[in-house]
Amino acid sequence: LENAKFIARSGTRLIIRVPVIPGFNDDEYNISRLSRFVVSLKNVKEIHLLPYHKLGENKYNYLGYKYKMPPIDPPSSEEMDRLKDIVEKFGLVCKIGGVS
Repeated sequence: LENAKFIARSGTRLIIRVPVIPGFNDDEYNISRLSRFVVSLKNVKEIHLLPYHKLGENKYNYLGYKYKMPPIDPPSSEEMDRLKDIVEKFGLVCKIGGVS
């Protein structure tokens, strides 16, 4: 958080990118707190919500490492849209997946 504040104060355009992990930070409380924090930063008007995915799991197996993340299904498109609506109520631009 301190790094985000520092960069925002420098005048550099900053986009906050946040992985959305079901059961961890995918609820209204967390997304609202994130949005409230971002609104407090100067030069930050955009959040990218990055849906959790399982693409890294095969890389762990290929490298011979144990994948320690518990089995979690990626959030649905509907769930991501719901979270996007929460962010946008704070007057921020929100993109899902960080697509420009």
